[in-house]
Order: sequence, then structure tokens, then C-alpha cells
Amino acid sequence: MVSLVVLFWGTLSYRFILATDSPTKEPLDIKMTILSFVMILSSLVCRIIILPKAKDKRVAFICGLALAEFVSFLGIFLMPYYQDLFMTLSIMSIITFIPYYIKLPDND
Repeated sequence: MVSLVVLFWGTLSYRFILATDSPTKEPLDIKMTILSFVMILSSLVCRIIILPKAKDKRVAFICGLALAEFVSFLGIFLMPYYQDLFMTLSIMSIITFIPYYIKLPDND
């Protein structure tokens, strides 16, 4: 659980440490946008479909988190005007991995 919290705060701090203020408006790069949304959707597929059925859950967990975190880097370095949008998408995708740690008691 600690690693997920560190990753969450790390992704949030990337925006304020690595990035500068939002530059002037730039045209939306559709290729990078499509790549970012494919990565977010792949992260969610890892979380919702693959992770519950996987035998080795660590691989699916790490792949899903890496895909989600990389979206914030795309926003910061390749599309600085939209870095807040991509950081928010990245953080929301990371938050979906939190229920993985929650263990509910069996009510049999």
C-alpha cells in the first residue's frame, strides 16, 4: 500500500517539480493524444480484466501502474500545454488500483 501512495504523490509532484508553468496555447497533437488514451485504457484493462484473473498478479499490477504513470510524462515533456489534463488522467488511473489492496472478510 505504501508503494501505491508513493507512486500517487510522485506522479502529482512530477507536475510541480519537472514541469514549468503552462505555456501558451499549442495545437493538440492527435497522435500523442490517441497514444495517451490507449495507454490509459490499457492500464484500466490490466486493472479490471487481467489483474483479477492473473496467476502472478505482480506483473499485471506493475504493467498497469507503469502505463498509467507514463501518461503524465507524455503530458509534461511532449505536450506541456495539456500537462494538467494528462496528469489528472494518470492519477485517476492509478487510483483505480487501490482496491487491489483492500481485502474484505468472507461472509460465509
